[in-house]
Amino acid sequence: MKHLYLFIFIPFICLAQVPSYVPTNSLLAWYPFTGNANDLSGNSHNGTVNGATPTTDRFGNAASAYNFGTNMYISVPDNTLNFRPQNMSVSLWVSFSITPSASYYVPISKNSSNGSGGSESMLVFWYNAANGWAANTGSIGIQNPYIATPSQSNVLNQWVHLVYVFDDVNNIQSLYLNGVLSSTGTVNGSIQYDASIWTIGNQYDVGSLQWWFPGKIDDIGIWGRPLNATEAMQLYCAGSPSFQTQPMSQTLTAGFNATFTAVSSATNATYQWQADSGMGFNNLSNAGQYSGVTTPTLQVSALTLSNNATVYRCNISTNPCMATSNNATLTVNSTIGIKEQKVETLINIFPNPAHHELFIVIPDLTTESLNYYLMDIVGKKVLQGNFNTVKNSINLEALSNGLYFLNVKGYTYKVIKD
Repeated sequence: MKHLYLFIFIPFICLAQVPSYVPTNSLLAWYPFTGNANDLSGNSHNGTVNGATPTTDRFGNAASAYNFGTNMYISVPDNTLNFRPQNMSVSLWVSFSITPSASYYVPISKNSSNGSGGSESMLVFWYNAANGWAANTGSIGIQNPYIATPSQSNVLNQWVHLVYVFDDVNNIQSLYLNGVLSSTGTVNGSIQYDASIWTIGNQYDVGSLQWWFPGKIDDIGIWGRPLNATEAMQLYCAGSPSFQTQPMSQTLTAGFNATFTAVSSATNATYQWQADSGMGFNNLSNAGQYSGVTTPTLQVSALTLSNNATVYRCNISTNPCMATSNNATLTVNSTIGIKEQKVETLINIFPNPAHHELFIVIPDLTTESLNYYLMDIVGKKVLQGNFNTVKNSINLEALSNGLYFLNVKGYTYKVIKD
């Protein structure tokens, strides 16, 4: 019983090391290349490093990718039990260290041979005639046509993410470039396998190695099923963009200004601040109290008690990838004076929530006229006017359902239109 327990437990521990963004359904191999070529899927398809050297990954982390060139590759043994998928997906990051000029460069492949000739079981490659990335599958005598990305420019030292999907059930193959579907095509037959090795950094064809890839390769995943578009995008966007600075919760006094800061690690990131005043997060606009809503720094001016307990966050985007910051809560303390306290106490608002009309009763109002305005949840004034009598009303029919803020003589009251 102890031996059976260990047999189940060890693969679980290995699989637990796979990053959360990696789909684990039908995952056959995952190579993060963090100093070795071990497979972290739990299937033990470990690679042997032949000359390839550890290098920095796309985030600048040391020894987190491999550098390849002539006579530099990683080999992975064939396995008849669980490493010959008929439905297949392959994901990898690649970066050229030279400007490509040869006919082909192969970052990953699996070949079959009949003794006198070879055929690609699976091949992802740079095709110089198309000036782009390509991929295909096949078997001896039935070679599926390759599919390719549009012509690429400026590939030198640029990290590129590729996902090749072979759907044997529906006879379709697809190639994703940087998270976006780039090419699709039909296939003529299923994949044929033999005992040939999987190779990373070149192609193994009828016993010889060729089409060496010059550059970096990282984060290779192999699945026994077709990945979908969402999963391809998820793999591309993993870890990017990220935050260098997160917004912090604050406690301030009414009348002061609040400033929240969120800074992305990506220099080309766009920003959108959001607020939740109890009805869910909504995008802010530069109106009313708010400014800087599409910059790293959000300012909330002239705080009132209505801002108390509002939660702020920032979305950053590097198209098509997006990340959301931590939440930051704003706490506002009151500085109510004696006269103002009397006015606030004597104002009666009903019904709340209101459907068509909101009534405001101010018993102590005699000859004084009180200005009011109604703001939506992003701080934009939607109604304004004066209260001239003890009994007043505001028509809400033109407003959308949701949360609003009624400001009377510097005091703000939450109002719900339903």
